[in-house]
Amino acid sequence: MQTKDTKITIPKLFSDSSNWVIYRNRLTYSLNAHGLSAHLTEDEPFDEHLAKGDVRGLTPEACWRKGQGIVMTLIGTSVPDDVLNRISAEGTAREVWDALRQDYEDHTLMTTVDLVQWFRTKQCEEKDNVCTHFQELSDLHNQLAVIGKTVDDDNFTATLLASLPPSYNHACTLINSSVRLGSVALMPAIAREIVLKEYERQVARDLKKGTQDEAFSANAQKKKKRDVECHNCHKCGHFKVECWAKGGGQEGQGPKRKAHAKEGTAAVAEPQLEAWAVLKEVNDG
Repeated sequence: MQTKDTKITIPKLFSDSSNWVIYRNRLTYSLNAHGLSAHLTEDEPFDEHLAKGDVRGLTPEACWRKGQGIVMTLIGTSVPDDVLNRISAEGTAREVWDALRQDYEDHTLMTTVDLVQWFRTKQCEEKDNVCTHFQELSDLHNQLAVIGKTVDDDNFTATLLASLPPSYNHACTLINSSVRLGSVALMPAIAREIVLKEYERQVARDLKKGTQDEAFSANAQKKKKRDVECHNCHKCGHFKVECWAKGGGQEGQGPKRKAHAKEGTAAVAEPQLEAWAVLKEVNDG
C-alpha cells in the first residue's frame, strides 16, 4: 500500500478473518513508525499534536486532516470490498477502525472457539495415517497462533498423545517414563519422533502379517482343491469345468503328451491284431 507522500506496507485483510491478528499488528506497528497511530484512538488533534506547530508549511489542523486521509486510505484499500461498504459510512479514521475491529474481533472469537474445540477433540483412529494426523494437528496449532491463541509446548504435547488410538498406549507410556526419569524433556518434537517410530513399526508388522496371511490362504486353497473330487471323471484335484475327460468342461484339451501316448498304444495294438489275423489264416489253411 502506498500514498503519494508516505510509503506504508500492510497485508491485505482476508474475509474469513484468518489473518486478522497479523493485519491488526502490522497496521498499528506501521502507523506507530510514521507517527499516525493517534488517528486510531482520537477524532480531533490533541494538545501535544497542536503544540508542534506548523510542519512543512501545514498547520497542526491541516497535518491532522492529512494523517486522517492517509490512515483511512490504508484501511480502505486493504480490506475486502464488502467490509469497506459496511464501515465506509463512519466519519473519522478512529470510527472506521473501531467498526472494523468490532466486526473482525467478534468473528475471530467464534473462529477461535471452533478451532480450539477441533484441536482438542481431533482423534486418530486405528489404522489411520499418524503422519497425516500429526500434520493436521500442527496446522491447527499454527492457525490458533495466527489468531492470537497460543498453545504452549506442554499442552500441545498432551494433545498429540491424547489423540492417539489405544495401540499407541505403549509408546505413550515409554514417553511418560522417559520424562519421569529425567532422561528427556517432554517436547512436541520428541513425542512426534517416538510415536512416528511406533507407527512405522506397526505398518511394517501389518505388511508382514498381510504377506503371511496371503501365503497361508493360497496354501489352504491349494490343499482344499487337492481334496476335491470331479463329478465327471471322479478323480481328485480338479472340478468338472476343468475336466479333460469326455463330458468335462475342457474335454479333449489335456496335455499333448497324453494324446501321443494313446496314439502310441494304438499303434502297438494294431500290429498285434493284424498278426493274430495272419496266424489265424495260416491255421485255417
